[in-house]
Amino acid sequence: MQQKIITIGIVSYSIKEMTDVEYEEKRISLGIPAFGKEMTDLTNPLECGLTQYVSFTKGCYIGQEVIARLDTYDKISKHLIKIEVEQAFQAEGAKILLNGKECGFISSALNNIGLGFIKTIFLDFDKSYKIKHNDSEIDCKIISINN
Repeated sequence: MQQKIITIGIVSYSIKEMTDVEYEEKRISLGIPAFGKEMTDLTNPLECGLTQYVSFTKGCYIGQEVIARLDTYDKISKHLIKIEVEQAFQAEGAKILLNGKECGFISSALNNIGLGFIKTIFLDFDKSYKIKHNDSEIDCKIISINN
């Protein structure tokens, strides 16, 4: 990581550059969804934990009725969660299992942390989950993301 000093007006700021890998690790550890990984055509902002950034009072926008219905009837089908494992893993796209049943998937993974989605009906932070990757299963812990 390289340090730079940037001056704006009379104020100087010390800024550290990050590599792509460092940025990705920080993003995942903070539970920040990314376009193309967590935010895709298969998810919506409410499932990604971005409710605070959605206006429920603004005029018309694409998807407004769908988002309003999901919020009104509390019908969010899956939730973004953080995942921790004991050893490093690269399992983007791998399935998350609860008692042998598929209940979610990994959307981002780096070292021993990841982000993924778990179906609402299976979401229980006190239960033991596994990641099915190739032909093996890895124990994992799921953690709530408070955006």
